Amino acid sequence: MKENKRLFIAMDLNSVHGENLLETQRRLKKELDQGFLVPRENFHMTLAFLGEQDEAGQKSIEEAMDQVAHKTAIFLTYMGSLGYFSFDQGDTLYMGIKENEGLMDLVTSLKEALSHRGFPIEERPFKPHITLVKKAKLLPKVPSVEALASSTHLPKLPILVDKLILFESHLSKEGARYEKCYEVPLLAKRLASTR
Repeated sequence: MKENKRLFIAMDLNSVHGENLLETQRRLKKELDQGFLVPRENFHMTLAFLGEQDEAGQKSIEEAMDQVAHKTAIFLTYMGSLGYFSFDQGDTLYMGIKENEGLMDLVTSLKEALSHRGFPIEERPFKPHITLVKKAKLLPKVPSVEALASSTHLPKLPILVDKLILFESHLSKEGARYEKCYEVPLLAKRLASTR
């Protein structure tokens, strides 16, 4: 009997984004008393977290991804500003992603396609982001994450969203490792006729 997989749907990032986010981490590290930096290979933006799934569940998720991808055109979004989620053991620092119509429509379509197949959907509002540091505590000289964000000027790089990727999350004492299980391209935009 096959073991269940811990699955999530995400969008990928290219090497330029990876370098930009590594540089952001380097800047943040200088302002931290403690924190765990997310490895470069784990940079991604989650669109839907599905949790533990068996083989039939994975197949159903892939069908939902196909349904959405086959009616969604590729689009651009942009990196935003630094933000954080607050937890008792320390903050999670992230790079925000600008919400735009294409991104929000994609997330809504995914939620609907998954819900139609019986998957429970998170009630929390969708907050597009890329996690950079976990369990972060700032140095005493840094008044707040907001102050840190305002002093850390970063390029608002464009992000081409051109496919959906299903990842399996492998958890261990060394941390999480993400493996691609399935991917499907979004629709290429039709070019204007040159005739």
